[in-house]
Amino acid sequence: MRNVSKLFVGGFVLCTLLATSSCHRFRFDPDAYQQIMEIESIVDSVDQHHNWQLGGTHQYTVTAPKGIGAVKMYVLSENPLRTDEPVIMAQADISDGDVKKIGTYLTNDITRLYVAFRNREGTYTVTSFFTNNLKPEFYNFLAKNVELTNINKLQAMTYLFEEECPVPGDYDYNDVVLRISQEPVGNRQIDLHVTLSAVGGTKQMAGGIRLMGYNYNSVESITTDNGDSFNKGGTKSDKPIETYQVWPDENLLQQSRDNEPLIAIFEDAHWALSDDEDVTSIVSGEKRKYYNTVKASSNTEKEESDSESKTPSVETSKTLPERTVTYHILFKEGTDISDFSLGKLDPFIVESYMDSRWEIHGYRQRHAQVLFEYTMTDVRALPWALIIPDGDFRYPVEGRHIGFGKHDVNGKDAGLFGPYAEPGHSFGQWAFSMNQSTDWYLHLFNENEAY
Repeated sequence: MRNVSKLFVGGFVLCTLLATSSCHRFRFDPDAYQQIMEIESIVDSVDQHHNWQLGGTHQYTVTAPKGIGAVKMYVLSENPLRTDEPVIMAQADISDGDVKKIGTYLTNDITRLYVAFRNREGTYTVTSFFTNNLKPEFYNFLAKNVELTNINKLQAMTYLFEEECPVPGDYDYNDVVLRISQEPVGNRQIDLHVTLSAVGGTKQMAGGIRLMGYNYNSVESITTDNGDSFNKGGTKSDKPIETYQVWPDENLLQQSRDNEPLIAIFEDAHWALSDDEDVTSIVSGEKRKYYNTVKASSNTEKEESDSESKTPSVETSKTLPERTVTYHILFKEGTDISDFSLGKLDPFIVESYMDSRWEIHGYRQRHAQVLFEYTMTDVRALPWALIIPDGDFRYPVEGRHIGFGKHDVNGKDAGLFGPYAEPGHSFGQWAFSMNQSTDWYLHLFNENEAY
């Protein structure tokens, strides 16, 4: 966030927005909060009905054809006979004639899915179905007994977080950047591949994942390979020396306030991504660096409209390798995980504001309060988190708005700015109307403003 705005808005939130009802509890004044958000917003007229979703979870009941010798089914985003790298949207062990329930996360523009059934010899039978057919059966095939070597890429999502809740952020959406994919292992285990790509915040932020729709007691264990953890690595101790504690212990499996299973992924995002060189400064409370949000080409002055904010220098930033940890989630016997998908995940971060803990979730889960009680209003403004259905999404560099727009006095578009500002495919136009530019995340417009 811009320093001047941060000081001003932070004080305004303290003095005007949050009325103290006790020493440790606050309540919102929604009208005052709405005014603050409108003043700070990079989009001057956010769609008041926006749900900030680019897709949703779909469930299908699939019947495998007979006579093809199927042992495995892959549901794919594109035709594997014509595409170099189709995305695996769902997969399951299956035999001829089996009826399987599957779940997947789909964007609204996907109207057809392809299915590749692998047999014991390793060749495939390929077919397809339309996404509005919830119980597909297959009688016609695009190919039988063909060799395919391109069914490898798992569906992945990118989760972008702003750290400043409940104060308006700077909307570069890079304070924490997570990328997650998942794959089933048998009928009781899900493997989650979690990558921490960037940390562009300036304070301690913890992270977790809620498994929505499951009971805490339905999970037998959560483990990693060789005890791997974001909380350790190199010469770091097993747990960071944090300014405040979020997770009660070092167990990966934790319990939410509503008895749902949680994965404790890290206590401190900077610690999780940092190298040995920065450990001392994090422990001593010195200024934290930006990790993977500043590149040399972005160290120039910003547009005149944002001239009070400059991109951080390379002295306060560092480029580091991404870190990936795979979590093996073993469910108890009898738990149905056949429709597990990325849509079942609720990744979130926890940060401190005014001696209170605030959880930052995707928009639909903003009231979750899985660990802490806090008040989140339904004021319509840009969210503190975005869920992008693209595991390779290029997030903005430090201090650059993800893409904003303004209207003139006649209500017409007066300008689009930021990395995702292609007319007709911009973030700003999507913010104006949830039905416009829903493919904005696929149209990087200003290359030097994205990492």
